[in-house]
Amino acid sequence: DSSLEPLPMRRGGGSGSALGLLTREAAGPPDSGDCVEPCVYVYELPSRMNVLALKAEPMYEFYEHGPADYRAFKAVHISLLRSKHRTVDAARAAYFYVPTWDFHGSWGNPEIYWRAQRYVMAQWPYWNSSGGADHVWTVTRDAGACSTPWGSVWELLRSSVLLSNWGGVTGLGGVPTERCFDATRDLAVPGVLRRAKVKRSPFLRFFAGVNGTVAAAAAAAAAARERELWSSRNTLLFFHGAMCWQIYDKVHSLPALERKCKRKHGFIDDYSFGVRYEVYRRFKNEPRFVIRATDVLPAPRPVDLDKAMLSAVFCLCPSGTGWGMRAFHAAVLGCIPVIVQDDGSDKYPTVLQAFEGLLLDWDDFAVRLSFKELPRLPAVLRALEED
Repeated sequence: DSSLEPLPMRRGGGSGSALGLLTREAAGPPDSGDCVEPCVYVYELPSRMNVLALKAEPMYEFYEHGPADYRAFKAVHISLLRSKHRTVDAARAAYFYVPTWDFHGSWGNPEIYWRAQRYVMAQWPYWNSSGGADHVWTVTRDAGACSTPWGSVWELLRSSVLLSNWGGVTGLGGVPTERCFDATRDLAVPGVLRRAKVKRSPFLRFFAGVNGTVAAAAAAAAAARERELWSSRNTLLFFHGAMCWQIYDKVHSLPALERKCKRKHGFIDDYSFGVRYEVYRRFKNEPRFVIRATDVLPAPRPVDLDKAMLSAVFCLCPSGTGWGMRAFHAAVLGCIPVIVQDDGSDKYPTVLQAFEGLLLDWDDFAVRLSFKELPRLPAVLRALEED
């Protein structure tokens, strides 16, 4: 549930009370061995490895930073503490969850995973029993568990199951880097979407208008609501964001942008697999395309991005320095995601999206194109719109 409600605070605990967020009274089931299979045992780590990390950014309220962000580790941890699958009897567990909260965000030192793995190995026998194969971690960094100049988690997590926002087998440099993502074990999950964003979804009104009707009336109501969903969408394709790295390096012209996008930055040479720049270069003046390049001056005027997406039929959803929030943000707002997340080399598979292949068939509600198909982008979208 990416719109997870915040936990109730303990009486007497203010908004800055990090330890009050995860008390058994607020989040946990009764201390019994009962659970719904598959059962999951949630380790109790020292608070410095999770909840005390809130003190690193005390100004950010719980789940309230940005439209969608890196807090999936909180959502998973709390959901498991509330879940009927949770067991306090480790002997019954099929999986063991290691609740690290990693506030590095994009990338950084992976020390917190090293400390947690060493702690689990020293305090419990379960890691050594399986070599970590039945242990689950949530890794929300831009390129998930891919290696960076700050370190690698290959030795730590190579046998474990990862819940990762990044479903790509390559890292920020566009080449495989050790652990990354293994589709045979790992699961791509969405970021945390703010409740305020979810409440603006037109689908909530759609189902509210259809539910409660019967037979032919239900079909008529559904058709009317569907026409309403699309009638006010005048923009064909919408995108807002930087075209290439560094995102804060502003330029004044297309030639300057081309030079910027060709610069090498080591491990991050393949920002968005070059998709953002290619789309902007080709289609910045395309009719009904709104491509707001935030690193090209003059800067785009401020707009309500939710409203802009609610007015668009399609939303471009490339990667950036790794996973992006746009795909599920767009889908919630009824803007059909256009996913282009490969480098055109055909060396590696396209990036897997959240729950793809297991719970969701993205072809049912998104458009997937390869880098090589970008020249046909306007024609493809216009044909789909007419359809």
